[in-house]
Amino acid sequence: KKVFESTIEYKIGKIKLLNGKLVGKYDVPVDNNYIVVDDFSKLFNGVATIFVKDKNGDFIRVNTSVISEGKRAVGTKLDTSSKAFENLSNNKDYIGTIELFGEKYTSIYTPILSDNKVIGAIFIGLQSSEINSLISKENKSSLIDITIILIIILTIVIVITYFIGDYITKPIILMTQKFKLLSKGDLNVSLEIKTKDE
Repeated sequence: KKVFESTIEYKIGKIKLLNGKLVGKYDVPVDNNYIVVDDFSKLFNGVATIFVKDKNGDFIRVNTSVISEGKRAVGTKLDTSSKAFENLSNNKDYIGTIELFGEKYTSIYTPILSDNKVIGAIFIGLQSSEINSLISKENKSSLIDITIILIIILTIVIVITYFIGDYITKPIILMTQKFKLLSKGDLNVSLEIKTKDE
């Protein structure tokens, strides 16, 4: 999210609303300038969108790398029944899984503010299948390595605990047995203390 926001800031400038349109520095319209969304898509193998909030409260895609029916999904609306729409309308981020034109994405929606008023939103998404693939390929061996390390550590802890426990409890057991003999009147019992501990 921060990468995309920083890229917008650098390439477009601070976004504001002018005559119902989102504009960047020098009042250049945000729509039809696909460099930012396309750069994000190439870099992260995902999708990105900039929405404007219109006078009816709808979030309209004015700049996007999302493809629907072979073309950019510019002019399409964010589903008003979605949790993302509800959160954005209330000046909150939305993070979660969504379905967009038949594809599932792990997504982040963030409102664009001007004078503490929501004027639009940015969206970034990575295909859920892509994330699952990364987890299964890249991290499978890492998970196995971590599991092996944890098993080794657990084994070492058990062995150390056994020996320390044996070292501490064995003298106590011997002392208990000798005290039992003493209590029965056997005065020939010798108590040998070989440790420097109490």
